[in-house]
Amino acid sequence: MNKTLLIGLAAFGGLVLITTFTNNEPEADYAAEAPASVTIPAEFASQFPIYPGATVVVVNESEGESSRDVSASLNTTASREEIFDWYSAALSDGGWNIKSDRNVAGYRIMQSENDNLFTSLQVAGTEEAGVQRISQQFKVRK
Repeated sequence: MNKTLLIGLAAFGGLVLITTFTNNEPEADYAAEAPASVTIPAEFASQFPIYPGATVVVVNESEGESSRDVSASLNTTASREEIFDWYSAALSDGGWNIKSDRNVAGYRIMQSENDNLFTSLQVAGTEEAGVQRISQQFKVRK
């Protein structure tokens, strides 16, 4: 398999550096790898409501001076109405304060707080028929 990676840095409107790495080893030398399991960190999964049965597709983590943040993308075959109904009930029953639940530019966005915890979510369709993507952000303030 031929793999080429091109790296460039732009500064002052001009191209400063271009480097090309090429791997010309035969395809047979590469073993097919199963995708790594993607999970939401356990401490976040235990503190935040996360839609049951949804498949975690992507997780990104960052930590700053004032908070630790995780954003996750989850796929589910539930309808948008079912998803938001579940989150409304789970957040309310869990002692969360729903700060905002509104449509913005055609997207419904729900934001909630519980002491030093904050979560925000929105739902959009995917290219796969009948599959919804939940984009949820989790924040633990220090």
